[in-house]
Amino acid sequence: MVLHQFAVSSLSSGYENIVSHEFGHAFADLADEYFWRGQEAVNMTKTSDSSTVKWNKWIDNSGTGIYKIGVYQYGTSGDEAKWYRPHQSCKMRYSSSPFCAVCSAEIIRLLEQKSGDSISTVDLPNNKIGITNFAIDYSGNLSIPLKINGRYVTSIFESAFKECADLTSVSIPKNVTNIDYNAFENCTALVSVSLSSELIAIGSSAFKGCSSLRNISMPNKVTNIDSSAFENCYSLSNVILSNSLISIGNSAFKGCASLSSITIPNSVSHIDSSAFENCSYLQNITLSNKLTSIGNSVFKGCASLSSIIIPNSVQYIDSSAFEGCSYLQSVILSNHLYAIGTSAFKGCSSLGNI
Repeated sequence: MVLHQFAVSSLSSGYENIVSHEFGHAFADLADEYFWRGQEAVNMTKTSDSSTVKWNKWIDNSGTGIYKIGVYQYGTSGDEAKWYRPHQSCKMRYSSSPFCAVCSAEIIRLLEQKSGDSISTVDLPNNKIGITNFAIDYSGNLSIPLKINGRYVTSIFESAFKECADLTSVSIPKNVTNIDYNAFENCTALVSVSLSSELIAIGSSAFKGCSSLRNISMPNKVTNIDSSAFENCYSLSNVILSNSLISIGNSAFKGCASLSSITIPNSVSHIDSSAFENCSYLQNITLSNKLTSIGNSVFKGCASLSSIIIPNSVQYIDSSAFEGCSYLQSVILSNHLYAIGTSAFKGCSSLGNI
């Protein structure tokens, strides 16, 4: 039995507050904001950076004092010190308090989703608005409006267009800065996406499973591509990365079997594990000259890769980084390489020069 799946209430005084707190758990899967265990949730994360935390769109001008949205540590030692909440006095911490803006938005999103409306939004600070849900039976080409109800659209929330299986193209307006996790996941007919010129972050699994997507060109303000953002986009053959890109998350392009070449911009210092694993048609890779490490299984299973130049900035090649690159014939290693991990070049049966 997993106890947190069940709402618990009481007949004692103040039961209304207990009911609404437990409703937050049962309906919206909100985490407690007092610490009893760590779990990634809408209102709980290990990310401490206010610019990339999942509720960053709420941080500006969203209350004052203890009511201001921010990034607050659960505690100062042990596991508590590893986790962060958006608010200091939310109902998910103190049942007598109101829900904070982050938790309220998630509850509203789910209520609107279940109501069957074709498009659902939530108001944000500074006369902005975010899209939270869209009808899953939408088909064809979609141009997201610049404004809704007089407010600029700046965010596409988590799962907003998830499994819109007949959606073929999307144009995202210029003021959108964030595409949250799972936003377009499994939009299997999606062929093309025009991204916002102001886009900064692409969330985890944002386009995962968009198996018809062919090209993606990232605006130069994009700094983060989160884990599995384009995983299993089997038709993705052309990717242009942002020159401001800092990080490429775990499995970001894993399984992109049509991708033939990739240039990692010089702003990138680390590529996380499995980022390009099983990109079986990947033939040409140009690595960043500021790259310091290549993570576990980053290019594992890239069976068409014939040669690779590791820049002199690279100090570590982690385990299985190039495992199963069966056509790899030539490797030029960094002059400053300190360590090569276990099975880094395992199964590279064609390798003659290193």
